[in-house]
Amino acid sequence: VLFSAYADRVADGGRKSAALYWMGECLYSLGRLDSARSIFTTVVEKYPQSAKFEASSYRIALIDQKKIENELLKLLKWSHEESLKTVEEYQRRERTYEQAIIAYQKRIAEMLKDTRLADLEQSNGDLKKQLAETQAQLAKANADLAAQQAQQKPPELTPAAAVPAAPVTDAAKMEKLLVLKAAALDLKNQLLNRLGATDSNASQEAGK
Repeated sequence: VLFSAYADRVADGGRKSAALYWMGECLYSLGRLDSARSIFTTVVEKYPQSAKFEASSYRIALIDQKKIENELLKLLKWSHEESLKTVEEYQRRERTYEQAIIAYQKRIAEMLKDTRLADLEQSNGDLKKQLAETQAQLAKANADLAAQQAQQKPPELTPAAAVPAAPVTDAAKMEKLLVLKAAALDLKNQLLNRLGATDSNASQEAGK
């Protein structure tokens, strides 16, 4: 205020330009760069012969440089914030992709388990079918053997007569019958083992 009042009263150009210059310095020190630049510009334009011409020109250049630096700092700050946002977004998407991959892997594992269980059930069905066929053959063989034994009459024995040997046909049928029984038992054991494995897998799945 004092410099402004002095500049208004004084008529000498040198003193007036000096007063304006020190007004600009005060504004520059307070950080009011636009107002300071306006004062320094007045000194340069109106008093080119003043002793403060060079100093005012230097202050104008310095203020312009400071403005550029401030703009660059703002730009750097904005770029840094944007880069942080980009990194955060990338990390968020990466976590989302990882969760999706884990979900897909879990789903694939469940599908593979379902496929194995389906294959096991199919195999059990085949064994049941084979067991039923073998049991039917066994029942038929038993019926045929019983019918043949019923048709044959026991030979009359005399004291001197020897016990006749069993017919070859009966021995062959008996052997076939034993083979069928063994096959039926084997199929039954396989089926029981498979059913046990299926129940175990089902229990594990339920426990999970």
